Amino acid sequence: MLDLGAGALADRLRQLAEFLAQPGDRRRHATISVAFAVGPFDDVLQLDQVHVADGTGSGFGPVHGGHGRDMSDQRAIVNPERTDAADELTDRTDIDLDRPERADELADRAAEAAADDDVDVVAAVGGDGTQRTVAEAIAGTDTELAIVPGGTVNLLGRVHGIESVDDAADAIERGEAHPFDLARCDGRAYLLNSSSGLDAAMIAAVDDRAKRFGRAGYTAMGVVELARAKPGHVTVVVDGETFHDGDALTVMVLNVGQRGSASFTIAPDARTDDGLLDVVVIAGARRSYLKAFWSRFRKRLPDEADARFAQGREIEVRWDDEVAVQCDGDPVDARRTIRSTVEPGAVAIRS
Repeated sequence: MLDLGAGALADRLRQLAEFLAQPGDRRRHATISVAFAVGPFDDVLQLDQVHVADGTGSGFGPVHGGHGRDMSDQRAIVNPERTDAADELTDRTDIDLDRPERADELADRAAEAAADDDVDVVAAVGGDGTQRTVAEAIAGTDTELAIVPGGTVNLLGRVHGIESVDDAADAIERGEAHPFDLARCDGRAYLLNSSSGLDAAMIAAVDDRAKRFGRAGYTAMGVVELARAKPGHVTVVVDGETFHDGDALTVMVLNVGQRGSASFTIAPDARTDDGLLDVVVIAGARRSYLKAFWSRFRKRLPDEADARFAQGREIEVRWDDEVAVQCDGDPVDARRTIRSTVEPGAVAIRS
């Protein structure tokens, strides 16, 4: 016996009626047999069975079998700077839009949606920062995250094969949920990566003018920062054991192995559902940085003198001097010590 709230029951019967009324389909003559009983509360009905006969003795199962979904159970939280993607999404699929006036309202709106028992999918419309904000707000709930790419890089979407709004709509309508680890950098959630040192300085250098040029803007500013970069002393501790103690240009702590592009994997053993974070230390000076990235571009492991790799659940990075820090492409305050942790399978991503 299935307990349904009165509103949900009305929706189910309406959907059945629409299904049976399809023009040109002999099933429009079918009959529905439904038994009701009043539960202990006046607003609860108990639905014993729904039987639809088509005149030949056949029985139809629930209208929303397989991957079909009740679109009223899905909500899109829209970054106010990414409204074009939201408009395109509503042209492609029927979904409720929540359009906060400010970006700092995204987390509260997502949390409200996740607390609504009638909402099972929240679509985040925006870039990787928007995805991270919404994911943190719904982490640990049964609500799934759907990615609607609308940013500059959209790495999270590309990793999941969602490179357009059409891809997002298909995932919302027919996709399946996949567990995804949630990482934290000093308590701040991220889905893709955090870094300190040169890599974070490159991201901090990208202003709004550079962003207008997309990846080319990031690359140009990266070259400028690389020319300025000098190694600093850093100690990296993985699950309580010292992994690296020496000079480095940058330390990356990744939840997703790809960096900058879905086709470029910097951390070869990274998995998004293994409950582990991947650490990449680029040791030495600028030449080591270039050699390490060239090796990974060719899908080879760099020399240990240039790059070192590790995995763990808790990563502590201790620099002698303050360095730039970023989480999922958003710069945070410079600091000396950065602690990263992981929450295995905290988010379900629909793709």
